[in-house]
Amino acid sequence: MDHKADEQQTQLQAQAQAPAQAQAPAQAQRTARAVGSARGMVRGCLWPSLALVLGVIIGGGVLAGVLVMWLGGSGWARLRAAAQPTVSFTFAGPTVNQVQSLSLLTVQSVHVVSELQAEASYRKGVWIVRGTADYVVDFSQAELVGRDEQKKVVTVRLPPPRVRNAVLDELRTKLLTYEKTGIGWWTIGMAGSFKEFESNSRERMTVAVQQSARDERFISQARVSAERLVKSIYDVAGWRVEIEWVSP
Repeated sequence: MDHKADEQQTQLQAQAQAPAQAQAPAQAQRTARAVGSARGMVRGCLWPSLALVLGVIIGGGVLAGVLVMWLGGSGWARLRAAAQPTVSFTFAGPTVNQVQSLSLLTVQSVHVVSELQAEASYRKGVWIVRGTADYVVDFSQAELVGRDEQKKVVTVRLPPPRVRNAVLDELRTKLLTYEKTGIGWWTIGMAGSFKEFESNSRERMTVAVQQSARDERFISQARVSAERLVKSIYDVAGWRVEIEWVSP
């Protein structure tokens, strides 16, 4: 009985191992096919990759050569010109600001000469009075009142010139004639000295210089000087200027 039981167990084990042994060759075949497929994929990917790398290297060398040749010619100058920023200016036309910045400016200085007849304390004389006068224009009050874009003409209004300094030149002022008048016994003690006569005359000399400075001829010269100055400012911009003067 025991011997039979052992034979049956041995047969059962052999039957159980038979399918496993039959499946072993098939598993080996599948493994071999997978390995072959993997090797084929590696070979298929490797060559295109090598070809791509080689193409990049060759293309980069050709591009570098072309770049060197381009930079060796006029390319470098073009590259530098392209790298520099382009700056453009648009001129909006002249304004009056530059004229106003001149502020209060002396435009004319003149020497004045006049004749003064003086009489005081029984003495009289004729003086040749000399002095100097400065004329100023307050350009800060300048106004731009007209503008013609087509003709490039602007109209600027200015305040009138005025006398700032009218000074007696005592060194150059001379006494032309001098005499005593009305001298008699009844004027004894009443006639003044020459210094008194000169002192009284000096006040009138200063007034004479101021009156001479208001001569229209000098005012006109001051206007011309001011106009010439303003025109020189606009000439730089290629514009012509016309001046209007405010009535004094």
